Amino acid sequence: MVTNSYNRARNILETNRAVLERIAQALLDREVLEASEINLLLEGKTLPDKPLPPPPSAPPVPSREPQPALRPQARPIPGMAKGEKPAPA
Repeated sequence: MVTNSYNRARNILETNRAVLERIAQALLDREVLEASEINLLLEGKTLPDKPLPPPPSAPPVPSREPQPALRPQARPIPGMAKGEKPAPA
């Protein structure tokens, strides 16, 4: 049973080798294929040119207002009450 399935799969791959190579090359070029693009390749047609990516948006313009510096909140010392200071050494 396994040998029969192996031979069948091998036959399918060998019969469709040209299509598989076209799909592999298209994946190397584009990385992702839509179902319609795969159908074009299966029909032996060429793919249309890749659409150009949208231009990058301009970075936001920084405001002229000075930004307040963020300071981390002080954590209480373990074992001390809030606001309590350790005794000097």
